[in-house]
This record gives sequence, C-alpha cells and structure tokens, in this order.
Amino acid sequence: MFTINMKNSRLTSNTLILDMSVYRLPNSKDHSRIFDAVPKIVKGTGFNIFDYYKVFDDEETKRIIREGETIGCFYIESPGMRSLLRRTNCDTFEMLTAVSSVIRPGVAESGMMKEFVERHKDPKRRKYLVPEMEKYLGETYGVMVYQEDVIKVAHHIVGLTLEEADLLRRERLFRRSIAEVVEADKIICRLCIL
Repeated sequence: MFTINMKNSRLTSNTLILDMSVYRLPNSKDHSRIFDAVPKIVKGTGFNIFDYYKVFDDEETKRIIREGETIGCFYIESPGMRSLLRRTNCDTFEMLTAVSSVIRPGVAESGMMKEFVERHKDPKRRKYLVPEMEKYLGETYGVMVYQEDVIKVAHHIVGLTLEEADLLRRERLFRRSIAEVVEADKIICRLCIL
C-alpha cells in the first residue's frame, strides 16, 4: 500500500491515474509475464508499484493502519479490524498479518485474540508452557495464532512427525473423516502415555 497526499490535487471522475484502457493481456513473445505489460511507475505519482521495500516503509501508510483509518482498504476496513489495529498499534507487515489472523472467528471466539492483544501490550503477560515454545511462538507471544503454529509445536516440542502433526492440526481444527479422527485420537493418546 502506498499513500499520496492528494490535498493539493483535484480528483474528479475523469481524473486518470493509471490508464488501463491501453493494456491488453500479453499474447506476444514480448511479454513473458503479465506484470511486464503494466507500467512500473504510476503516472502523476512517481510511485514504483514493484518497489517492495518502499511499500512497507511508507510512514503515512503505517500511520493510517496504526490509527485504524482503513475504510476502503480491503480486508482491514471492518469496524472490528479497525479497532484491533488501533489496540495493537499495528505498524509492521508481520503485526498486520498476525492481527488479520487473530480476528478470524475460531481464534477470536476461543479467547486467543484477547490474550494476544493483552500479551502484545504487556510483555509480562507473555507465557510459554515450556521455555522451548518461545522459539516457535515468540512472534505471537505464545499464542497459537496460525494453523502452522499447531504443527510447529506438535513437531518440535512434542516430537510428532510432520505428518502426525498435520493430522492433529486437521482433526482438531476441521473434524474431518472418522478415520482421521480415530488416527488423531490415537496420536493424542500416545502422547498422554509419554
């Protein structure tokens, strides 16, 4: 995302920032990829849409996200998301990714969203069941935010194979077929015996 101060500019319905009418899908040997046909610099802005680092280092964009002024920004414009952006003072891509995950229904309903926000604000609340978990859940303060976190902990901390860890993740998150449930329950029982 890149922001432009448009206060000194007048935008009308006829204002043209990027003229897509002159572009067509590349079907010639001149274009090996579709984005080769798109101009790198957006007219009138000087902004290079392929400058990855500039997108994430733009202070105005960070401020807009941090303050929850994201109406019109896909996926981060709902009232709940804007509130969460403000509560977490979100200003990095990594935090935006985590915040986008903790607001999802399963995480939010389980209380993990509240715990994530509290641990984000107060480092003293960051707890790990075993010290080794900090290596795998440090970025999310010990809260399993991503499905991959279940696999990482089950594999690295508990000692399951990656296949067993993924089976555990799928069974607990999605309740798949009876055979998968039985297999995952065998794994859980085996762990309880250890």
